[in-house]
This record gives sequence, C-alpha cells and structure tokens, in this order.
Amino acid sequence: MSTTSAPQSAEPAHASSWLAHFPITLFATVMGTTGLAIAWHKSAQVLAMPHGVGIGLS
Repeated sequence: MSTTSAPQSAEPAHASSWLAHFPITLFATVMGTTGLAIAWHKSAQVLAMPHGVGIGLS
C-alpha cells in the first residue's frame, strides 16, 4: 500500500479561501439593484417616469 501524499499547492491556503466563503446573497443583491436601476432608466426614457430614481439606484 502506497503512502504518498497529494501534491502541495504553491499558493497559500488563505489566498483563495475568501471567495469560497463569499455570501451569494451579496452578489444577488448587487445584480438585482443594478437590474432595477437599468429598468428605471429605460422607463424614464420611454414612459416619462422620474429620472432621479434611476440615478439614485445607480
């Protein structure tokens, strides 16, 4: 039975660990708010909605 260990990474373990624990809800919040801002900008052009709300969201 062989007792070889797995090859070690040249990169320290803590260098990429922050992404593994990044909360996915933060990504969803940013994408949702950006989509809402884009939709509001477009509705301000097409439907004469107040443009200030789109500016405030972006």
